[in-house]
Amino acid sequence: MKLNKFLLSAIAAASLTACSDSTDVVKNDKGQWNADGTGYVSLSIKMPDNVTSNGTRAAGDADGSHNDQFNDGDLNEYAVYNAMLVIFTADQDDATEGNYKLAAAYKLPLTFNGKDPAHDQISSISTATAKIDAINAKKAKALVILNKPNSITLDEDAHTIKLNNGGTEEDLKDKTFADFQKETTAVDVKLNATTGFTMTNAPLTTSQSGTPAPAAGTTTTLADINIDNVKRTAEEAKAAPAADVYVERSVAKVTINGAGSSKLLTGATDIHYQVEGFALDNTNSTSYIVRNADQTNAESNPWYTLKSQSSSVNGNDQYRFIGNTAVKAGYYRTYWAKDPNYDVQYDPTTHTEIPQLQTSNTPTFAATSDALYCMENTFTVQNQIAKYTTRALLKVCFWKGAETTKPSTTEDLYMYNNDVKTLNKKDGFTNAGILEVNKIPAVEGYKGGVSGLEFTDKDSEGNVQIKKVTFVNGESEEVTTDEVTHPNTPIFKIIREHFGNISVYEKGYAYYPVLIKHFGDDLTPWNDKNNPEWTTQPSAGGIDQIYPNGDSNRDANYLGRYGVVRNNWYELKINSVKRPGKPAINTPKDTPDDELESYISVSINILSWAKRSQDVDLQ
Repeated sequence: MKLNKFLLSAIAAASLTACSDSTDVVKNDKGQWNADGTGYVSLSIKMPDNVTSNGTRAAGDADGSHNDQFNDGDLNEYAVYNAMLVIFTADQDDATEGNYKLAAAYKLPLTFNGKDPAHDQISSISTATAKIDAINAKKAKALVILNKPNSITLDEDAHTIKLNNGGTEEDLKDKTFADFQKETTAVDVKLNATTGFTMTNAPLTTSQSGTPAPAAGTTTTLADINIDNVKRTAEEAKAAPAADVYVERSVAKVTINGAGSSKLLTGATDIHYQVEGFALDNTNSTSYIVRNADQTNAESNPWYTLKSQSSSVNGNDQYRFIGNTAVKAGYYRTYWAKDPNYDVQYDPTTHTEIPQLQTSNTPTFAATSDALYCMENTFTVQNQIAKYTTRALLKVCFWKGAETTKPSTTEDLYMYNNDVKTLNKKDGFTNAGILEVNKIPAVEGYKGGVSGLEFTDKDSEGNVQIKKVTFVNGESEEVTTDEVTHPNTPIFKIIREHFGNISVYEKGYAYYPVLIKHFGDDLTPWNDKNNPEWTTQPSAGGIDQIYPNGDSNRDANYLGRYGVVRNNWYELKINSVKRPGKPAINTPKDTPDDELESYISVSINILSWAKRSQDVDLQ
């Protein structure tokens, strides 16, 4: 796309007579401007499909191109209710994109025409035409904002946009694009019939995955405006669009697959479960207006140079942060994002908090058939810990008995020492029979053995302690930790040590936190003992052991394994439930996202949208 270096006002005589000898009054030899200094520019606006996530390789995807899987999603996910064109200009022919300045903004009337049947990456296409003032610069680029956030106001008289964050309004005119990319806003992540999802230009690259290493400066977000196609009338402009703009949604999408009807717990004969709902937790409350594809990260290597050690594309290295399928001739998707809190570095001594991350111990659960949305959340390998990672909370109901469908009422279930064989109703858990099965050692002289137990109230983790013991002869004693004066200290100690931690599942409900993987096990495998590219193997311990700090390929091996990126669709596919989860929703901890002993196994698929799928085995 070329621009004439003389994008100048054509109305010198009318408005700039006093400066007739200035170079700013050179008559445009490109573009067609009206006598009042205006012209019409038309843009072809294309909405890429959702990218689908691949925590695991898709079936039949032999060439490794699973990074480019697309899905249109629902029609209302690309509905457009308002649009604006923001023009950035530069006076230098060789100006970098970040140095372009915001020159003007205009309302765009548009109606999307629907799916492009010839292109599996495009959900919808529109041609929008705007009347603009003459551009007084050598170069111009376009940014399109669809369904603007509430914080942005278009001043149609002054042809500028204003941003209001925290009660202070800022005029963004003359702001460089590099500074504009740093502007943050809260966006509405709920899909409704009046606002739609905010959408802005998608960063594209001229490099292709599976080819030699991409070079710096190949990724662009703004679209070049071809001044030759500025016309005197709207009709002429519509016939010759001046720019192709590819937009993306500002949110990520998460869905559940495989919940289905009730099923039998793995290895059990009389314990069934049903996945009833899910929620998103530990999500970002703010986002950049436009995806920040800064070509460096907070660690050592630019993201575009990072190649997956475990997979290839047609026999060539796969640079996982860029696509292999062209969105248009010579341009490819990017799967990198730098969110506003990306650079906050985790300090295990101070336990750094990120206030923009929102958690809840009492979330509202959506039906498993629903879709939920959130803003992107990305981080360095050093920050790849549970307290920084967006997660899905799965709500699962268990019941004990012969019923294969969930009863109208379900009872509390008890389990000790995380042993699923002990999962039982209270009466079954505390009676003499279960105690005998659990073989509490007999202590000579202590009233003939134990026949029953009573418990303290649940703590915040959903656990109880034994507070009272009933013996076979009917006598009972309060449990005490006073091992000096209480005569029954030996039996109390035996009981406490035998039962250990007792979990109570109120009404049978358990909760599973599933950390969402961006690339997952296929493009960023972890704990692969046979990977020759790993200079240091993961080992038990903190973040520097789980993702070894001494690994010279640390970023290449692990960066982007977890996280969520806008316009990606993360599908959590439940394969099985092997054991009850947590009896309560716990605050994310300072533990690495991966553990040598995994509690839950999930497979994640990402869709166009880019769609990403993640398999999950709940245990």
